[in-house]
Amino acid sequence: MELTQKELESRMEKLEKEMQSKLDSGVTSEMVNANNELYEAWDKELNKVYKLLMEKNYQLIEKKN
Repeated sequence: MELTQKELESRMEKLEKEMQSKLDSGVTSEMVNANNELYEAWDKELNKVYKLLMEKNYQLIEKKN
């Protein structure tokens, strides 16, 4: 699975737009829940990126050996 920057940005922008009304609601619990959902989504995406980087790094090391 190849992850592109454009795909990542597209997914996250969509989620951020969905959460914006909750973030702007002025209701603390909605704002906190929306923020937590965004945090968890970004964490998941960043873990995908990290995994891909580690796989590429491993492949480079294997090529050197």
